[in-house]
Amino acid sequence: MSIKVILLASLTGCAFVPKTHTSTRPLGLRDGAVVEGADRGLTLGSTVRGGVITLHASHTLACERQIVEVSEVTRSRHVGFHTPDDPRGAFFGAVVAPLVVPVSLLVSTIAVAASDDQVSQQLRLDHTVALTCSKPATYQAIDIALPSGASLRRETDALGNVSIAIPDSEPYRGALVAHAGTAEAKVAYALPVPPIAAARDAILHCAAGKMTGALRAEITVDANGAPRHLHIDRSDSELTSCIGAAIAPLRFPDSQRAMTVVVPLQLPAS
Repeated sequence: MSIKVILLASLTGCAFVPKTHTSTRPLGLRDGAVVEGADRGLTLGSTVRGGVITLHASHTLACERQIVEVSEVTRSRHVGFHTPDDPRGAFFGAVVAPLVVPVSLLVSTIAVAASDDQVSQQLRLDHTVALTCSKPATYQAIDIALPSGASLRRETDALGNVSIAIPDSEPYRGALVAHAGTAEAKVAYALPVPPIAAARDAILHCAAGKMTGALRAEITVDANGAPRHLHIDRSDSELTSCIGAAIAPLRFPDSQRAMTVVVPLQLPAS
């Protein structure tokens, strides 16, 4: 049988050569890149942590997400016949075929056996989807109005953020207003009120409209920071009861524990 193949090869001028076969298998659609479009303006966001407010400035953009078709492309090698197109080549091939055919078969088989399939992915744009996206507004000037009426100007960093610590001169509860271009953000905050300040507020609230002038309150604080006894320099049981109930939930810091805290006040005229 092999002699017949050699004789056939000698007559046709054929030789064995490595050939490449390419096949494509579709894998479906997947999300591709997001392409940024027109700038629709600035927006301001915020986060509040304790006494620090962080503002985030960003550009709102009209964007498009590319949806791509993914295909798996496999390139594999196999042994195949090669026939010269030129008749002169065929004649010459017929002369050398007895040598070329078996040698080419052996060499081609070894070459194909030593090569692995090459698998890759091919991407093709299928369609796009419109969406709104954003990017940080870097080094953007932001004007800030504090509750007291004071104003600040700050600039965002490379991530579009700027942080502001509420000054001690500002009220414990309030809201600041920030502007960046046409964007505005009103940010409310509530700072923890120190116990001594809360006690002062409680006394003013309880005494409002009832008495004026100087008042001295003495609060005995136990080792756990809880107020255990209240004394005021006025003979008014109703006022004492009101203040005592208001300050009962307070917990004083370590520096004011196991001692008497004095709160002197000047009550405003009604």
